[in-house]
Amino acid sequence: MLRFTIPACLFLSAATTSWAQEDALLPTHLIDGGQVFVTGSFQYLQGKGDADFPTSSGDFKQKAYQVLLDAGVGLGMGFEIDASIAGQIRGTTKADLSTPNIEVETESRGFSDLTLTGLYRILKNDAVTPQLIVGGILVAPVGNDKKGAPEISSGGITVKGAESGIGQGVWHYGLAAGISKSLTVVEPYLLTSYVFGGKRRENGVNEDRSDVWNVTAGARWYLSSEASIDTRAIFNRNGREWKEDSGVQVKEETHFTYTGEANLYLRLGSGVTLILGGGAFFIEDHEVNNLARIDLKDDVVWFVQAGLHVLLGGK
Repeated sequence: MLRFTIPACLFLSAATTSWAQEDALLPTHLIDGGQVFVTGSFQYLQGKGDADFPTSSGDFKQKAYQVLLDAGVGLGMGFEIDASIAGQIRGTTKADLSTPNIEVETESRGFSDLTLTGLYRILKNDAVTPQLIVGGILVAPVGNDKKGAPEISSGGITVKGAESGIGQGVWHYGLAAGISKSLTVVEPYLLTSYVFGGKRRENGVNEDRSDVWNVTAGARWYLSSEASIDTRAIFNRNGREWKEDSGVQVKEETHFTYTGEANLYLRLGSGVTLILGGGAFFIEDHEVNNLARIDLKDDVVWFVQAGLHVLLGGK
């Protein structure tokens, strides 16, 4: 029941175009034909918040260890194809409810769904014009989408739970557009995407996933020829999501997620870049289950990450 927030960070990444540019590090720049980039990052996330029930309330804590993989191929003539996927090594959520005295724990792991993005550069950045790109997004349901069940402990009695996945189990598709302009020491950029939620029927249950609208505004600050800092603010609108079983609907409210992130890029030579960064995201207070009347409040997650980016081919 409380496994929504950290996997939301995964979909946040999936809904945003992969890092890609002339050096394949900004979301609005595309690599040339014959070039290939691969980015691998390790990420640690930790968060906390409050949960309200009709007859009780309590707080919850979360943590997750995951790996993010991105890759792209330049096709030439302004075209590029990217792919991204995340693997959660282990994610846990622990909630302590005050009345009655109950401890609830959930655990998740496995791969996320696979995001494929086709991009086209309409305008290339030069002394006069900005960089302008458009693209299409397809999310394939290849991830672990097991439902799982919470482990519940009360009065010395424990009811064992089952591990869940982080995949959504449905196809998603969407559109993206971005613009950037390289100035003397800074390059501001803006990216937006809209991914439509898919539907499915499994084991007699109808599921309708939420649409996700993303806006990313950022700037890359050039400190030297070997170092730069990428700062960005990310806004996500997650639409209403619902499930229907035997005529009974369970809904999660529409809500926003606000993220601040900064990454330091250090060039190691020969197309290899070290990435060090982190940030935090805040999930708007909202009702995650209208039937059980469960509300999440003050949900904040912070994260740190480290990775390597490799660009091959081309000039």
